[in-house]
Amino acid sequence: MDEDPLGARYEARLPDARREGLGIYYTPPAIAAGICEWAIRPRDGPARVLDPAAGSGRFAVAARDRLAETAPTATRRELLEHVVAVDVDRAALDLTASNLTQEDGSLSDRDVRTVAASFFDCSPGTLLGSVGDEAAFDAVVGNPPYLRQEDLSQDRDHYRDHLRTYGPDGEQPYHDGSRKLSTRADAYAYFVTHGLQFLREGGRLGFVLPSKWLDTRYGEDLQEFLYDHATVTAVVGFSARAFDAMVDTVLLFAERCDDPDARADAVTDFVRLNEPVEPGGLADIVGENRTVPEGQPFALDTREAYRVVSVPQRRLAERGGTKLGYYLTAPSPFVGLVDSDGLVRLDTYAEVSFGNKTGNNGFFLLDEGDVAKWDLPDAVLRPAVRSLRDIDTRRLETTDRYLLDLHPYVEAVREGVEAPVDRSELATRVKDALREDGHEAVLDYIRHGEAEGVPEGRTVSRHTPWFNLGELPAPEVLHPVFYDERVFTVENVGGFAPTNAIQRVDVTEYEDVVPHLLNSTLHKVMLELWGRHEGGGALQLLTYELSSVPILDPARLSGAERGAIRRAGERLLDGAAAQHDLDEAVLAPLDVALSVEDLQAAHEAMLRRRIDGAGTVSEQVRHVDALDSAGRAGNEPSGEEAPGTAGDGVGDDVGDG
Repeated sequence: MDEDPLGARYEARLPDARREGLGIYYTPPAIAAGICEWAIRPRDGPARVLDPAAGSGRFAVAARDRLAETAPTATRRELLEHVVAVDVDRAALDLTASNLTQEDGSLSDRDVRTVAASFFDCSPGTLLGSVGDEAAFDAVVGNPPYLRQEDLSQDRDHYRDHLRTYGPDGEQPYHDGSRKLSTRADAYAYFVTHGLQFLREGGRLGFVLPSKWLDTRYGEDLQEFLYDHATVTAVVGFSARAFDAMVDTVLLFAERCDDPDARADAVTDFVRLNEPVEPGGLADIVGENRTVPEGQPFALDTREAYRVVSVPQRRLAERGGTKLGYYLTAPSPFVGLVDSDGLVRLDTYAEVSFGNKTGNNGFFLLDEGDVAKWDLPDAVLRPAVRSLRDIDTRRLETTDRYLLDLHPYVEAVREGVEAPVDRSELATRVKDALREDGHEAVLDYIRHGEAEGVPEGRTVSRHTPWFNLGELPAPEVLHPVFYDERVFTVENVGGFAPTNAIQRVDVTEYEDVVPHLLNSTLHKVMLELWGRHEGGGALQLLTYELSSVPILDPARLSGAERGAIRRAGERLLDGAAAQHDLDEAVLAPLDVALSVEDLQAAHEAMLRRRIDGAGTVSEQVRHVDALDSAGRAGNEPSGEEAPGTAGDGVGDDVGDG
């Protein structure tokens, strides 16, 4: 197989800034070959293949080689006529041409169909030089550039305009209507939506994509788009042992399908490769026609080299866009748990919101030393908690942090004003009220903030007036935004106001049970599955993600079962060694072959895999694989994994994304 030595040299010499600016990340040749083997099927004559982000031509070469297998009587020149490579980088396309022709001296660059342009300036007719049904490709394959949405801000319309063509005449549901794709989507999402337009009915798309679309909010929109226009044949992920460089990457295999019944009847395979596979092996795994037993949410096929969770596309479409990554990453027993009726979203019984965002913790968040230095009175201080990082108790009763709280003064002044006043006038009146009450120290501190430029901050400038943080609610439960090796929640006994490094959880029903569920090892496992892995092994959950984390449904429990959870949870909060008892009480109502020891071992393995890095395969990680291997082909999960403890928010004024 051609290993693309020219592309490798080009990649090595490309400056980091240019590689990042173009979103260039190269694909292992075996992966490109496997995608092409699946996407390019035999037909009368060579199929028509498009690579919309060709780079040095790795997919174009793999497509040419696959065409040679499917159309053995075609000449090399005829094969090249059926491969179209598009890229904005002319130098990369020169390498594509060289890679496609270097084995045949009778061929030249003129025999290669390369287009130096943005893919979003192209249409099927312009690339194929024809119209109507003939202006359609049989396969679209490639590795779209990974450009973050922030880098598209000045040019976002260029990437989104093609969405106007989807939908009934006069309507643009995917551009700005009821099915609108999020404007926060990264560029690769638009390569998927535009790429499907180039396919004939039944044509196949095979892309290498970041795995983010399986778990982010904008990814939910992309999922729904796919359910509306394609049969999603498979999503393939990788363990570190399979392809170390692709652990945060997935392969999307989809067919264009305009028949809603056919889309609903399709089955989507979520494949996790545990070992490297040959191109033919990848195509065989993806191409197997799996089924799901009637009435079952999924089917499980576990092998030594890979695991497949098969889900009816009808079920996926009915759920709409949602978290999907757990189908690839969750140990087998937890796949069944997440999809079971015994779990519900956390926000079924709690309101989840992010903590108080000050815009400038250096000014608004004070410790005892700051309070003493400025001689600030209790009347303008709200006891607060910045982080759970250093907290070693599950019940928080004391604090040495405070938020500057001038909201009562602001509201009192506002109520005494007959006509509305602007921010500047309101600020003046509040200062006057403070002066009348003898709070010169507070005024000195406000003047200090103004001298330091605090009011000009982006978030601070939105306050009315700038020194007013508004209401500072204190939740019942403090739940971190970021986690490291410590994963636990804290009962906010002291009623402290958290910064936005902490999520607020206010339980609305089953107040005697739900907080304890958040300290169970099952909850810790769900956090590992629901969160996004950040740099340095950190785990992050934004507010909307935490809201949707599955928890045991207390409404389905008997009084005795709720009582067992409550008693064990209270003992744990009191400092007793009651984690085992709590986990046992949480597992007991669930119909799952999972012991407390397996649950805790599974969480510990998942945590270690995150912390230690994908390149280190520890014995605990092997334990996860062993538990998967114990699963049976079909729909009945086997037993599983384990625990950790809590973390917190890091850094000043974490945003909610």
